[in-house]
Amino acid sequence: MSVNNSKNFRILSRLGATLFGDDGLVANSRFFSALPRHHEQSAERLIAVLQFLLAVLLVGMYSFGILASQFGLLNQIVLGLLCAFAISASSRWIAASGDALPDKLLDLLNVVDVFVFLALAMFAQAAAGEVSSDHLAFWLGILVAIRLVRAHPRTVVVAGGAAFISLMAMSNLLSQQPILGPDGENFRVSEVTLLMLVLFLGLLAFAAWQARKTMSYLNATLENMPHGVALFDDENRLVVSNPQYSRLYGLTDEHRKRGTSIADLIRYRHEAGCFGKVEYSAHATDWMDSFEASEPSIQQLDDGRIFSILRQRDQSGRIVTTTEDVTSQRQLEARVEYLAYHDSLTGLANRTLLRQRLDKMAEKESSRDNLTAFCLDLDRFKEINDTLGHEIGDELLKTVGQRLRDCIGEGDLVARTGGDEFVILQSGPCSAKIAAGFAQNVIDCLSKPYQLRGYQVQIGTSVGIAFLNEQNINAQNLIKNADIALYQAKESGRGIFRFYAESMGRLLQERRKIEADLREALNRGEFELHYQPVLNTERGHIESMEALIRWQHPTRGLIPPLEFLPMVDEIGMAVQLGEWVILQACNDAAKLSDSIRVSVNVSAAQFHRPGLADAVVEALQASGLSAKRLEIEITETVLLENTETTIMTLQKLHELGVRIALDDFGTGYSSLSYLQKFSFDRLKIDRSFVRDSLTDNSSSTIIKSVIELGQNLGMKITAEGVETDEQLVRVTDDGCTAIQGFLISRPLPLRELSKFLHARSDLRGATGLTDSSVSRAV
Repeated sequence: MSVNNSKNFRILSRLGATLFGDDGLVANSRFFSALPRHHEQSAERLIAVLQFLLAVLLVGMYSFGILASQFGLLNQIVLGLLCAFAISASSRWIAASGDALPDKLLDLLNVVDVFVFLALAMFAQAAAGEVSSDHLAFWLGILVAIRLVRAHPRTVVVAGGAAFISLMAMSNLLSQQPILGPDGENFRVSEVTLLMLVLFLGLLAFAAWQARKTMSYLNATLENMPHGVALFDDENRLVVSNPQYSRLYGLTDEHRKRGTSIADLIRYRHEAGCFGKVEYSAHATDWMDSFEASEPSIQQLDDGRIFSILRQRDQSGRIVTTTEDVTSQRQLEARVEYLAYHDSLTGLANRTLLRQRLDKMAEKESSRDNLTAFCLDLDRFKEINDTLGHEIGDELLKTVGQRLRDCIGEGDLVARTGGDEFVILQSGPCSAKIAAGFAQNVIDCLSKPYQLRGYQVQIGTSVGIAFLNEQNINAQNLIKNADIALYQAKESGRGIFRFYAESMGRLLQERRKIEADLREALNRGEFELHYQPVLNTERGHIESMEALIRWQHPTRGLIPPLEFLPMVDEIGMAVQLGEWVILQACNDAAKLSDSIRVSVNVSAAQFHRPGLADAVVEALQASGLSAKRLEIEITETVLLENTETTIMTLQKLHELGVRIALDDFGTGYSSLSYLQKFSFDRLKIDRSFVRDSLTDNSSSTIIKSVIELGQNLGMKITAEGVETDEQLVRVTDDGCTAIQGFLISRPLPLRELSKFLHARSDLRGATGLTDSSVSRAV
């Protein structure tokens, strides 16, 4: 960008030539465009002096009678005109002495001056005829020459003077030849010369006005350029600079006045503290040596600013220097480069930097047996993230990153490669004992409690270890093998470390194959729903059923949900599979009695994605099932993130007529606050409380409290996990009106559920049994 600035400056310098042409009055426009404002002021003051001297000379000549005879009775008028000419010169001096040049006033004074001379010419012609014309033409030529000082002190004055001398020579040569006028009278050539000079004066005045206009554009451009610009003459003295140049270097108007040497400017900059402890002499030498550089130099100041500086000397010896403050640009570039190799959240290395470092370390022969990779991810992180929210999860990851930095030594690298996945590269002697000690230290370090925004959380970590050796030379295989060992550690119980072994690769390949089959299972129709009935203890009949998904693998047989549902979240199938479950459950329920509802579990991933309510509406319309027969079950995890959006979605479903149940009540966080924000139709007591109700008084107390709370809020209560008669008696005695568990029935396919419902109906009709006696008989 700085290189272009000097080019732009040179282009601006040619603007005058573009307007007037290289062969016009302002021939050397590149020099003209470089004239600073104070040169114009000096030129105007010179014009004022010359014009004043001319007025004094004319007054003197008039006073001594040299001109008096030519003007006759017009003495007082001529004297007044000459005085006006002198006053105009004085006004020009005063106007040119200010800080800014008043161009409009100066243009007015030019008009006045021309008017005075034309008036003098008219009076002279009236008083003395052709005798005075030659004299006035001479004085008018002087006035023209004076005006040209402002436009151009070198070329225009010479051109104007040459034109005047040529015209005068022509006048003298042809002075004896009369010219016939339009009315037949004779004109002297001196009269033609006078008219030509008046025309010449007008043309020069217009050229000067255009030149000043161009100069004002150049000055405005220079003053408002975002970069610092300075021009030095062939003696290394300042000619002109813009305010930005002073601001960048902390210079005052006094410092940057015309004629200041480069050495003085450098000294002023050092006095302003721009260059810290850099020696003045060394800096000055470096500054002068860099003039011929074709590329900008980068200089960092003591205050942290970074300048891009280009200094170039032209053929005439002048120097143009442009200075650009690129601090923000360089900081942005550094930030972009940093983010390209580091994780934005934790500041640790990312995959790119890890790969580069790994390749470099693996290339060294000395590192063959001196490089160990540790792959780890956090245990229970997803639970913390889901229950306490992503902000707490992010704070946790930052703290984990800092703890890992504290664990590694000099020359080691820690990188974040995924959500809660990290890799540590450790250089040094490889041995199982050293690696085991390091891995256990990492596990112990990350397992300590965390204080995060008022919450105390605790997580764990599992670690996989692999060595770089002759059998594991490829750097990428090193990370892959450590990841396989990590998977084995998590499968073995979490919170432990495992070394890579070749047998582990086969286990991982098996898991990858299951994941691949899982991706195709929905398209192949391998999923099916089983339904677990819910018994109403007051009426003794099945009031609803909960839909539970099963995977019927073509070769592995029936795969339980606990084995494949975690994979569903990992591979991103939760929303797609969840929508299928809602549609299939509605279709199956439509085939059963209108008195039986169906409940469907909705995961957090599915609930937080837009379109859940639309999917429910489509399923109800496609199946023809009444909305009041569908119940959506959610856990407290669903409510923890985006609470307001979640409540709005729940309200939309509720307005459709769909019932909403809060599952696993009492096992999450801040349950009562959710009950306050949304009125659920049903609370489901978690099976863990039912299981412990006979042996743990606190569990029994919780069940009673939940039942009482639900009754007071007008909610139905369902007890999950009822497996024995004793548990049944306990929860029904406490006031629970709905039971779900193996004591009633295991989850059944639709065809077996129909038989089960039919058998219960026949049994109740034949014996008149109700309540728990019916369930126990079945």
